[in-house]
Amino acid sequence: MTLEKSDSMYFLNTKDIKNAIWSMAEKFAFHGFFKHADYLKTLHEKYIIPNLPESDLNSRLNVVKFLLCMSQSPTTHFWESPEKFQFIYNTQESEVLDWGAYLTEDIDRWSPLPDENSDSEDETTPSHQEEATTSVKSAPSRAIIPMAQHIKEYNFQESRKKLLNTIQTDWWSKPVIMEPPSDWFDANVGLLWHQHLLTEARGLVTLDPLTVISEYKVMREILWQMWGPHNSVVFQLSGNKLVPKPNVTISSIRASCFYNFMEAFIPYIQVLDDFRQFYRKLETNGSETYKSYSCGVKNIVWRVFEELVLLESEIAAQETTMTLIKLSQRFEIMFKPVFVLKAIHNEVIIDNFGDKTPLECALVLLTRLRTGLEFSVNKLEQDIRLSLYLESIYYYLLLTEAWLVKNDLFDHTNEFIVLNENSTFVLRAGIEEYCDQDSIIKIISNEVLNMGRNMHLLRLLRKYDVFTKKSETIHQEYTRRLLEELCSYYSCEPPSIRVESPQSRPVVTSFDLNGMGDWTNFVDTTDGFLMEAFSDFFYEKEEIPKEDTLYEKISKITTNLFPFRSHPEKIFLEIMKERFNISGLMVKNLLIEKYNLDKQFDFLNHIFLFNDDLIFPFYRRLFEKMNLRHSNWGNSVYLTSHLQDSIMDLYPNFYEDCIVQIKDTWKQCRDSLKACSLLTLHYEIKWPLNIIITNEQIIMYKEIFEVVLQVKWALYTANHLFFTDIEPKNKSFKAVAPKSTIERLKYLRFNLINILNSIQHYLFGFVFTKHRIQFELDFEKSNDLKSLITSHEEFIKSVYCSVKRIREESRNNHGFNTLLKCVRMLKVMWNQPDHATGENLNNCHKIFKSSFEVVNETVTPIFDL
Repeated sequence: MTLEKSDSMYFLNTKDIKNAIWSMAEKFAFHGFFKHADYLKTLHEKYIIPNLPESDLNSRLNVVKFLLCMSQSPTTHFWESPEKFQFIYNTQESEVLDWGAYLTEDIDRWSPLPDENSDSEDETTPSHQEEATTSVKSAPSRAIIPMAQHIKEYNFQESRKKLLNTIQTDWWSKPVIMEPPSDWFDANVGLLWHQHLLTEARGLVTLDPLTVISEYKVMREILWQMWGPHNSVVFQLSGNKLVPKPNVTISSIRASCFYNFMEAFIPYIQVLDDFRQFYRKLETNGSETYKSYSCGVKNIVWRVFEELVLLESEIAAQETTMTLIKLSQRFEIMFKPVFVLKAIHNEVIIDNFGDKTPLECALVLLTRLRTGLEFSVNKLEQDIRLSLYLESIYYYLLLTEAWLVKNDLFDHTNEFIVLNENSTFVLRAGIEEYCDQDSIIKIISNEVLNMGRNMHLLRLLRKYDVFTKKSETIHQEYTRRLLEELCSYYSCEPPSIRVESPQSRPVVTSFDLNGMGDWTNFVDTTDGFLMEAFSDFFYEKEEIPKEDTLYEKISKITTNLFPFRSHPEKIFLEIMKERFNISGLMVKNLLIEKYNLDKQFDFLNHIFLFNDDLIFPFYRRLFEKMNLRHSNWGNSVYLTSHLQDSIMDLYPNFYEDCIVQIKDTWKQCRDSLKACSLLTLHYEIKWPLNIIITNEQIIMYKEIFEVVLQVKWALYTANHLFFTDIEPKNKSFKAVAPKSTIERLKYLRFNLINILNSIQHYLFGFVFTKHRIQFELDFEKSNDLKSLITSHEEFIKSVYCSVKRIREESRNNHGFNTLLKCVRMLKVMWNQPDHATGENLNNCHKIFKSSFEVVNETVTPIFDL
């Protein structure tokens, strides 16, 4: 360092001086002079002590500043004159283990007997050996021999020569010019150009110093950047971006051209660093699907790293001619799959995925990968997409298998579309749009969900022997069969398919010499004695052939684009049906054989839908007691007993659970029509049949029963209005009502019976019969729990809607209910002549006509032929 006119020798604080000293110490440590660095820091701390007077502090700071300015290449002096700096090293006594004494510990010492034929000179030997043996026996088992004080002498010239052969040398931290060994013009273009610029500038323009290094070191730097961007001679970090350094070149090219050429290597370094950052983000993001996807990414990226290692070994060996142009060409071929992978990665991975839910991340990833299989533009892109899709779906298939086989849905990240809520499996909200994009997601949301419910119900019913254990997982079988489908299409032999789970594959993170094991376990092969001693322990290490990754297997099979349509979904559905479809039939058979599901359906039809008029004695007796004045018709015990007597022979297992309930207001009710609304049948479905026949459906059955009971009451009432009660021979009625009134009453009775019969025929002959036949067909074809539930649900809803339409259809407040009121009015006028006035007859006829028009449109529809 030299003094400049602008240099100031005055400092207001010690911070700048301390930073300068510490920077120089770091320089010493960087070049391997660690003790020099520590010694320099120690001297600074002793000289610049705290709490000095300002005058002393300023003078000392000026002295240190002066020494810094006068220092020139201190590390060079360390190399050239190491003897001047020997005082820095600490000389300490070191302990050396006497391995000879340690290895002979507890071994008996002995001397051979003297030979009788030995001469006198040999006879003197035993006494000398005995002395030696005695002295050895008295030696301690572990002899610690103190070493004399010494200074370890370093061969700085040899160390410097070795250091110059690596990339980590003085050219790393300061501008250097490494001149080529050749004097040819082409080999010195960069140097000659720089000298030309200096000559032309004549000192008028300040030119930055030029750093010239060898092409070999540039290639090594480029390769090292692949393992992580960092500051070096050729490259520097500008924020988070790696850029080439200006004024750095090789001797055969100008600096500006070299800068532009180095920019071509930045994308290769950046793309690997982008994936490296993605792996780090996954450490804090809990998406297991993303982690499975990252395994597929590593299978492709780490093949590139393996090629980079081989390429670096080739360059370091310097047995072939390698240039930057050749390196660029090798990179272009080597990184082609990586750049395609990066484009796919940007498409399928959500930006800022840490802020999204794992469910959304997983579904977007799977659906976009699946959609991309059909819209790939070339073979390479489709192969990469297929391998990523098979790896990414691993977690979904793992959860599916654990759920169905072990009844364990351990979705701790909440990214599976099926949710376990109180032992009830339901779909998560907001997945409908993804089901349309990915058919496998749709299969999981439908077929697999039904299989899961079947398996869960079988376990609750203590039925465990459902299926046999498979040697392959679902993911392994799915991958294998999909690859076999590819082989069948391309007419090639299927490869040796041994699919590993993504989580079981080892992931290489970095190269570490410490990972090579304990070096003390190695034997020096040049030592013949040791080789012979350890010969029994040597074995020949077999070279294990490297297993192809999933991407490599796919690439070897395919020759062009594969027409993906429904092949992945077809194979997946076949696997699921082969493994778990039997569970649905087992559920149906178990519910029928053990819990009489089919008889339960028949029972509900006979009781609530009046099938075969099985409960005719019950409601006939009910109507009779309603017509009796002051009768105890609302006795629920009597009605229940009468109902159970009617059905106990046909349904001995169900009749006890069917009870007649009457509302408390029945005693004040004298209207038989209202009385029909006060009566209900209570029937509770027991588990597990209540899974198929729900409480809501039982309520529908009750409402249908009420409507049918009202129709039965109306017909019973109208049919029991006898002509003899109003014939002319009945003097009491004749005296009050004229003949025309009697005719009008008969006419009204006939019309009411006609429309009521039409309603009854419509319900029993059309609605009940039609939907019952369809239900029987659906029930016969049902093969799992969902189809059983659906078949009965569609049946009862269809019947309920048809009956509800009759009951609620109205026009001008006239309809089915007003028709029933007409029956009640007719009964009053029939039995009480005083009420059979012309006004009442006209009013009743008017109500009937309006009600008839509404009801008749429903019960006798007109079909266009």
